[in-house]
Formats: sequence, C-alpha cells, structure tokens
Amino acid sequence: MSRITLALLLLIFAVSGLAMTARAQQDPPPEEASQPQPEPSMTVCQSDRILVKVQDGVDAATVVARYGGTILHTIPGINVQVVNVPHAQGQQIIDAMNADPEVQYAEADQIVHATAQGASGC
Repeated sequence: MSRITLALLLLIFAVSGLAMTARAQQDPPPEEASQPQPEPSMTVCQSDRILVKVQDGVDAATVVARYGGTILHTIPGINVQVVNVPHAQGQQIIDAMNADPEVQYAEADQIVHATAQGASGC
C-alpha cells in the first residue's frame, strides 16, 4: 500500500469519526428520545391545620374558638397561631376568618412538594 493511500484512509477514518462524534453530541440517546420528560408540577398536601394571625390586641383563643378551632401552638417571633380545625372544613374556616376584621390573615398550613407530573408527594 502506498503512503498516499494509507494517508487517505486515515484521513477518511478521522473525518468519519469526527462526524459521528458531532452527531452523537446533537442527538439524545435513543432511550431518552423515546421517553417524554415529565414537567415539574406542584402537589399540595391537604391538612386540617391552618395558620392564623389576629390583629394586635385581639385574643387569639377567643377568635379561634369562635370558628371551632383549637390552638396547637404559637410560632414565636411572629405570633402566628397553628390551629387545628374540624375535618374537611379548613377552606371554609379560612374564608370566614379572612372576612373577620379581628383576623389579620388565615391560611392553610400546608407542605408543598415539587414532583414529577402525575406523581403524588403526599
């Protein structure tokens, strides 16, 4: 085999190897291409606990009792009450408390997980 033929063969192999490498970097592996990637979604775990902040000078225990709740504890530093409410009435009580002028705010005490679409984090 002549040197020119050998050099041409080496050049052809080098060029085809570079072309295959470039294509492999552009195309995802077959298993990744065939499986759709799930998009993140948010899963909210329901709870019968709510967070309540009453207006300054208002007795939190009186307000919470008016709605059938029980104070579990107070979050120090921000004076927010962690309240247990009757089962399956959390959103109704939150809405009612937020309409009460003695309540600064009421919201669900929930844990939110970022999960794959369709998966449950609860």
